[in-house]
Amino acid sequence: MSNKKLCIISLLCNFVLPIVIFLIAGMGMNGDISGMTAAAYALMIPFDVAAAVAAWVFAIIARVKYKSKFSLVLIIIYSVLFVLWLPGNALIVLLYIGSNF
Repeated sequence: MSNKKLCIISLLCNFVLPIVIFLIAGMGMNGDISGMTAAAYALMIPFDVAAAVAAWVFAIIARVKYKSKFSLVLIIIYSVLFVLWLPGNALIVLLYIGSNF
């Protein structure tokens, strides 16, 4: 597999696959906010994590095997997104906990 293919697969795993997973999980919800919604989200989260890990793996394989700049840029973008994701999730958790008191 070439460097370009690995990088494109990595991009698809990181940006397109979570949207597809969300749409598939959303089809199971049918607009209700009952236990089915919780089950759909519970199934969606591990697939989203697996897609993100796969994106990292493909980018790292492309970087190690081909030493390309495209894979380096992808790794930097993924790192920045992860660094922004951590405080964002912490803020959401703190706001949720604060709203329950």
